[in-house]
Amino acid sequence: SNMFSTPVYHAHAASLAAIAEAEVGSMQNQSVFMLFYLGGSSSNCFYIIRQSQVGDLGWLYEGNPLAKLVCDSGLLGEYTKARKQSPDGDYSHTETSARAVFEAARQCDWAAEQALETVVEGLVVAIVWAANILNLTHVVIAGPWVRAATVLVPAITERLQLFRPTPLVVAAAECGDDAPLIGTIRL
Repeated sequence: SNMFSTPVYHAHAASLAAIAEAEVGSMQNQSVFMLFYLGGSSSNCFYIIRQSQVGDLGWLYEGNPLAKLVCDSGLLGEYTKARKQSPDGDYSHTETSARAVFEAARQCDWAAEQALETVVEGLVVAIVWAANILNLTHVVIAGPWVRAATVLVPAITERLQLFRPTPLVVAAAECGDDAPLIGTIRL
């Protein structure tokens, strides 16, 4: 600010997370990668040799914004729909957070697995598009959803095998939830 003669920077959480992953996290040996920042709202960040560009996730086949599906409210909406179609007939129980849905998927809850599959299908559209256009070999999952990496990354990797003849490394942000903070410090 001018008042304190201090430069002030404004950066997106996805960009800061990419800086952290590139400098001290899982992408230290990669000069080019795509980071998907997933949570309450979702975006992506293309990182190339210390430069980053944040963007949206793109569009689904039906013309709907992908970010509306691949976020907390999108996951909860899909979970609610799946509960109503549940083979056990129990659709009264609803989760109130994405974290709870991910945990239910870990516990093999049918509706949570269906919701996760739908969201992952949408996310894979964005990953494949970016990987093919930009000739990427590495993708990082960051943001609040990184806490669900043990269920999310295998689901993404499995689905990607259907669409990509060449392997694509999908990694959870090694810096975890602190990636934007670490990126801020590094910046």
